[in-house]
Amino acid sequence: MSSVRGARARRIRRKKTLVSCVRTIVKPIERALLSLEGLSIGDAFGERFFGPPERVEAFVACRAEPGGIWRWTDDTAMAVSVVDQLEETGSIDRDQLAERFAER
Repeated sequence: MSSVRGARARRIRRKKTLVSCVRTIVKPIERALLSLEGLSIGDAFGERFFGPPERVEAFVACRAEPGGIWRWTDDTAMAVSVVDQLEETGSIDRDQLAERFAER
C-alpha cells in the first residue's frame, strides 16, 4: 500500500514540476493567445449547431458535423479585445476595454 502512495506522490510531484516549467517557458501573453485560439475554434464549432432543434438533434445523433464555413461569434470578438488589451498594456483598463468592444 505504501509503495502505491509513494508512486502516486512521485507522479504528483513530477506533474507539478512540469506545470511549473511550462509556466516559466511560456509567457503569459503566449498562454492568452493559445487560449484565444482554442476559444475561437470552440466558438466556431459550437456556432455550427445553432438552428432548428430537429436539424441539430439529427447531427448530434449521427455524430455528424454541419457543413459550411466555421464562423466565430461575438464571444470570440470580445476575447480578441481582451487579448489585444493585455498584449498592448499588460493589464485591463475597463474604459479602454469597453472602447475596444465598441470598435468590434
